[in-house]
Amino acid sequence: MVSPQPGKLILSTFYIISGQAAKTYNEPPFDYVIVDEASQALLAMFGGAKLLGKKNIWIGDTKQLPPVVALSDDKVNRKNYGVLVDGLKALSVNAALPVFQLTETHRLTDRASNYTGIFYQNHLKSRVKKNIRLSYQDMNYEFGNFFNPKGGPTLIKTNMKVGDYKPENALKFSTELVKHLLSINDKIHISVLTYFIETTKALQKNIFQTVGYHKNLLIETVSRVQGLTTDVAIYVIPNSSYHRSLENRLFNVATSRSKRHTIIIADKNVLTRSQVDNEVNQYLKKLDNEFSFYVPFETKLAKIFAKIKKST
Repeated sequence: MVSPQPGKLILSTFYIISGQAAKTYNEPPFDYVIVDEASQALLAMFGGAKLLGKKNIWIGDTKQLPPVVALSDDKVNRKNYGVLVDGLKALSVNAALPVFQLTETHRLTDRASNYTGIFYQNHLKSRVKKNIRLSYQDMNYEFGNFFNPKGGPTLIKTNMKVGDYKPENALKFSTELVKHLLSINDKIHISVLTYFIETTKALQKNIFQTVGYHKNLLIETVSRVQGLTTDVAIYVIPNSSYHRSLENRLFNVATSRSKRHTIIIADKNVLTRSQVDNEVNQYLKKLDNEFSFYVPFETKLAKIFAKIKKST
């Protein structure tokens, strides 16, 4: 039971106060209820918030991932449960409520915010300090080329087999990159992300067996890291089920976690795939023209690894 305390801020979770909301029949006990990370709230949770507070403020991002539920996406769509699951989006679209969009980011650099801004009508502005370190002085020259001096995303295109959720080139590239970054600075926080559990397990096996376990190294699915902030993010996109990896909100989350650099690894023909979301397609095409590399493992990538091993 959570009771109001005049002049004090009460912090709680929906799980704890849901029972209290269900038993509130008279006037709401709180003057204000603020729902943070509201994109993770089911529609019923907003109903509970209204029962608890005379006034409500909901803070969230409809361009971030909706709540994870046990039901499959197919069943949610078939039963028309989308409105119940994706509560914040449903309310922002259908309810007569005042809506305000924040336009400043304190995580992304200018260049990174220009890319992520594609998902926000190009209104996103960076408020990051201009003296943030974006380069790693001891990095091998071959790998250093893949890191834009202004920070933000890089597109690495390589050869991947269709339907392969454990793409060898991406696994090797990610492993060598993580190994090299940790060797020059073990305080760098690195996150290796992907959509598929199978790909995540393959990345974990390859990378952890090579570099061991580090407190500053995270290898996870995108759906489990929505609130994450990291120094370097590596997003691996297998050559299969692009409607999953390139889904609008998931792609936005995956590519906006990093304060410094985001390395996107995909098949060389990723830009030719159909049924790709318009904003994601715009992002990738812009990046392909501005800062992308084709790295076939059999030639260029193998030479890079050879040079790194020789120098170390």
